[in-house]
Parts: sequence; C-alpha cells; structure tokens
Amino acid sequence: MDPSKWSDETAKVVNAAHELAVSKGHAQLTPAVVAAAMLDQSASLGARLVDRAGGDRASLLHEINMAVSKMPTQDPAPAQLAPSSGLLGVLRAASNFQKKQGDSFLTLDSLLKALAGDASLNVEDTVSILRGIKDSYQSHHGVTIQDAAVVLAAKLAKRYVTQRRLPDSAIDLLDEAAAHVRVQLDSQPEEIDRLERRKLQLEVEETALKQEKDKASKERLKACQRELSAIEDELRPLRLKHDDEKKRVDELRRLRNKIKEVHLKIAQAERDRDLAKVADLRYGAIPELEGQLERLTVEDAKRKLEQADDRLLTEIIGPQDIALVVSRWTGIPVDRLQSSESDKLLKLADRLKTRVIGQDTAIDAVADSIIRARAGLAPETRPIASFLFLGPTGVGKTESVKALAQELFDDPNSMVRIDMSEYMEKHAVSRLVGAAPGYVGYEEGGQLTEAVKRRPYTVILLDEVEKAHRDVFNVLLQVLDDGRLTDGQGTLVDFRNTIIIMTSNIGSQYLIDAAAASGQQRKRRRVSSDRPEADTDSEGGASVDLDDAKSMVMRDVRAHFRPELLNRLDDIIVFEPLAQSQLHSIAEQQLEVLTRQLKVDRNVTVKATRDALDYIVSVAYDPAYGARPLRRWLERHVGTDIGRLILSGAIADGSTVTVVPKDASASSVEKSMPAASTGSSLRFDISNSGMSEDERMETASN
Repeated sequence: MDPSKWSDETAKVVNAAHELAVSKGHAQLTPAVVAAAMLDQSASLGARLVDRAGGDRASLLHEINMAVSKMPTQDPAPAQLAPSSGLLGVLRAASNFQKKQGDSFLTLDSLLKALAGDASLNVEDTVSILRGIKDSYQSHHGVTIQDAAVVLAAKLAKRYVTQRRLPDSAIDLLDEAAAHVRVQLDSQPEEIDRLERRKLQLEVEETALKQEKDKASKERLKACQRELSAIEDELRPLRLKHDDEKKRVDELRRLRNKIKEVHLKIAQAERDRDLAKVADLRYGAIPELEGQLERLTVEDAKRKLEQADDRLLTEIIGPQDIALVVSRWTGIPVDRLQSSESDKLLKLADRLKTRVIGQDTAIDAVADSIIRARAGLAPETRPIASFLFLGPTGVGKTESVKALAQELFDDPNSMVRIDMSEYMEKHAVSRLVGAAPGYVGYEEGGQLTEAVKRRPYTVILLDEVEKAHRDVFNVLLQVLDDGRLTDGQGTLVDFRNTIIIMTSNIGSQYLIDAAAASGQQRKRRRVSSDRPEADTDSEGGASVDLDDAKSMVMRDVRAHFRPELLNRLDDIIVFEPLAQSQLHSIAEQQLEVLTRQLKVDRNVTVKATRDALDYIVSVAYDPAYGARPLRRWLERHVGTDIGRLILSGAIADGSTVTVVPKDASASSVEKSMPAASTGSSLRFDISNSGMSEDERMETASN
C-alpha cells in the first residue's frame, strides 16, 4: 500500500513499529508489533481509548510484548522489513474502512478498527475459551451445556456467522441457546401452546356459528366441535406429562441452587473463622444435597433415554440447540437432519416431478446436488450447486426453479430472481454489486449482493443470461468458483449457501425443429402401421435428430459463453420440448390449480375427460411457445366460462364441473345434469350436489 496516502499519525505509528521490530531482530513487520507501538505512544488513539475505558494499558502492553518476544527473529536483522501477509490484510481492511468513511488518507482510527478485526481466534482456541466460561453460563441460565454443543458452537460460528469474529460470535451462540432452553423451561412448551391457541380460535368460531341457521354454518359447526374434541383429547396427556417433567426440572434446579447457597455459606464461615459451621456444612449438608442431586440426575437420565423423542422439557443444551440458533440467525438449515427431513430430501426429486412435467433429467440433477449439500458432501468453498438450463420457452426452466424454492422454503417466491436482459450495458455491472464510493446509489448496495445478505440460503435465478453484457460474467466467475463476492461497499458477501441457476434460450430453434420432425415421423408411422409394406427404416430416427439438436445447442452455447464460465458450472442441462402425453398432464395440472382456487370459496371441482384434454392440447399448444399458451387458453376459455356460470347461478357451491367435447354423448348420470356450452368446442356437465332435483331442472332449462 502507498505510504503517501497515510495520515501523519498512521505513518508515525508504523515507523515506530518498524523500529521496534528491527530492534528485536524480526524478519517481518507484523500486526502485533504495530499494536505494541500504538499502545506505547501515550498520545496515540489506541492508548487514549484504553486509558479512557479505564483499562490497564501497561498490563495490556506487557501481554502484547510477551507475544512479540516469541516471534521468530533473524540475525542480522534486515534494515528494511517487509510487511507480513497478516499486516497486508490489516492494511487492506483499514483501506476499506477509509473508503467507507470517505477519508482522503488512511487515518489511525481505520487502522485501529482493522487491528481489532484481525484479532480473531481459530476454532481450537475458541473451544478452549468456551469450555472455560461454560460453568458461568450454566449457573446463570440454570441449564447443562454438553461439550458437543461447545465444539459445534465454535465450528458453526466460524462457518456461518462470517460477519463477526471468534470468540464473540460463538459466545453469543452459546448464550442464546442457553437462554432459549431456559425460556422453554419457564414457559409452556410450544406444542401445548400451539394446541391451546388453536382451541381458542375454534371456541370463538363455535360461539359465532351457533347463532347461524344456514346449512353450511351447521356443517362447519359440527366440524369445529369434532376438532375441538380431538384437540382436548390431545392436550390432556400433554398437560399431565408437562406437569410431571416440570416438577423434576424444578427439583433439580432447587437442589443446585441450594448447593450453591451452602458453598457461599461455607466461604463466609471460613472468612469468619467459624470452623464448626464449616465442618457441619461441608461434611453434613453438602454430601446429603449432592446425594439427592445425583439420585435425581440418574433417574432423569434414565427417563431421557426411554423418552428421547417424547420429552417436552429438557435443561440440557445439545448440538441441536446450537444449530437451531444458527438457523434463526442466518436462515440456513444447518440443524441436524431429522427423520422427517431426511425423508423429505430423499423424495425431493419425486415431488419436484409432480410440478415440472417431462424434465426428469434436470430435476434429478438438482435434487442430487441438494442431497449432497445437506449431507455435508458438497465443497465448502463453492455454492451448493450451479446450473445452466437450456431449452425453448415454456418447457419448465423457470417453473423448476420455483418448484425448488417451494420445496426448500415452502414459498415459491422465496428466491432471488434477476432478469439479465436489464444488464445489457457494460456499466450495469454496478447494479449487481453496488456502485463504487462517490457514485449515485452507493448507499443502496447491489441488487444481487443485498438480496443474498438478507437471505444467505436461497435460490438465485439469473433469467435469460445470454442477454447480459459479457462483463457481467466476470462477476459470476468469482461467485461460482470461490462462493463469495465483494460488493461496492467493500463487504464480503457469502454465496456458499446459495443455489445458482441460469436460464437461456440459445439454440432453442434446433430443439423445436427436431420436435416437429419427430412428431411428423410418428404421424407417418401411425398412418402406415397397418400396411405390411410400410418402410420402418426410419424407426428411431427421431431420437437421433434430437441428439443432433442438443449437439448444435451446445455448439452455440460454447460460441456465446466463455470457457471459464462454462467450466465452473456443475452441470449444463438441456430441457427437451414437451411431448403430447406430457401436455395432457400439464393441462390436468392447470385444471387442478383452477380447482384449488374455486375450493376456497365455492368448494367447486373442475375435471376434464380424455377427449376434452385432447381437444385443449390440439388447439392451445404451440411448439415455439411451450406450455404457456396452454395456461392462457384455459384461463381465457375454461376459467372465464366457469366464472360466468358461477355468477349466473348455474354452478352452486359444492358442484363438480366436467369439461367434455360438445359432440360427446352424455352418460345416464350426465343426462340428469345441467350442461352449459363454452365459446369453444367444449361444454360443461355440472353436478350440483347441493341443489334439489327441481332446482337442477330449472337451471338446465335456463
């Protein structure tokens, strides 16, 4: 770093540190020597801060000098010392502080901040400190902290709480976990509290429904009363169990406090020279209390083994409690995998395939990466996974990302979506990471970095990435390789817990043409299947055409993107155009979405016959646009017509609407149902379960 950009005070301290290091024969200039020089000068900022805080500067300086004296020396010492790698890091951090404050020179307060930030311990030293203070936290919170929890607190603080330093972050982890368990001991268990809240809601609803006379309210009243009875049956044993466990926990706490009080009395008696009282307490009261505590502890341990998963209360802080605190801090699910979550992850691919039709290869690749990461097998220095999704529009690329966000976070919108068409200019890179100091928008941060700061465990969708300027890819290289990115404010943002998915339509026309050719070949084979002389040499040609199309897509991708970007991706997945059978499934899926919307207020079910689905797919599907026109057609024709029928009263609450072709013959059951035509070649057969026969006939006649 250029010393000409240092303030006079900074230069004075660094020169004094250099002289001190040379006098001691050091080979390099280290942060510890700079700290010693800063404290040795009574007029320096560091010395003034220690004095004002009431600290013992002489003692602190002695400790630093002891550490300095143990550093390696060189004989003879060089006249000009080079800064160590640690000091270079401190100077870089100080420079970042200087830029944030808008200072022209590197001031002493920036250097002091950097030195304080550099004072971070490793995991082993942090564990030693935590073990030393564990008894104090146990006594303060009235809990027992397992050693495994101590070790995990240091490891997780180092791995996930990157904005803070050890041991401070690990101590806060331990403290919050202990406080959380203590609050659980002093309050009602979460399970009982949830049931009682639900019971109160149902009781209020029951009181309101008793005043209503309509049929729907009476049915809802019966359902409320059934649920109330079930909740009461569930609450009764839980309350008894909670009372029993609370008594044992309170008794253990009472004995520990009593032993602590007796030890205080012994200490006071020793100061008063009351040896008889000391002997009576030490050899009488203490053994008796400790015996009672040991018996209760053994009994409690046996019960814990017998009821490991069923206990409502526990005063023991284990690794799971530490992991839960980290999850609350960061939003990262680092808690140990429970059996329910393990099953959920193992079935992740199957559940994703129910939403994303016809793209099993892509779904399997994404699910495998999540399983590896949650099992601890993914590289710690890179994002969880990174993919490039290729294929025509409307085949499920974006839907796959939404489905993944839904499964991981129970919210399809819980992802960072960036439209890369907004980054077509070179200067747009600053919008991702934030503007540099002195430019407009510096305080706002970057669109990508700020989103990951707020939610470090997330899915990042970079949509239509081929439209972005090439300089944007330089930013992505660091993210994909190192899992981190420095924003415009100099803050290091951690991307190691993100899933990065880029989508692109490059080469999609090859896939569309191959799919069209494949469809024509299948039609020709169906026409000629009854003729023995039909030519079957083209059998399997469609798959070859599709493979050739994928090769041409990859050729265009390699021509557009630089090799260093493609080489950093975990996988490049080509989404294939949708087949006819897959379109039927998508149409059924869209009708299920319509049913879910109608179920909320109307309890109406919408179904479609096979012939109706054939018609819908034939008129709505366009290979160039994928499944999106299918959704729009259903909304425009089926959704709109059902809305008209609901407003006209033809569809009553609780009805079942079956979509059939207009020329379809009605079954014996359907003949008694009212039917309504759509603006297309479809009609609706309506089964109004809540209507009388006269009402049905009247609706049909209308």
